[in-house]
Amino acid sequence: MERQKEYEKLTIRDHFMFGKICSKAENRKLILDALLQIDLKEKDGAIEKQIREFKDAKYARLDLLVEDVEGAVYDAEMQNK
Repeated sequence: MERQKEYEKLTIRDHFMFGKICSKAENRKLILDALLQIDLKEKDGAIEKQIREFKDAKYARLDLLVEDVEGAVYDAEMQNK
């Protein structure tokens, strides 16, 4: 049985907390601006976005997917190792 952490001890590296933080557009902007060194103008954003190329194919789940106002798409994945 997996032991649960106390809420106060969670960091952004925790799957649950990453999702909570990135659910707000202003937080997504801060993260991507810092990572990419740009001033991102977000049009649309999603966490745990599932994409599938073909109907019967397996899907990929993206941790953070953001589209900017110019149509560029950014994907950020949380790595814990």
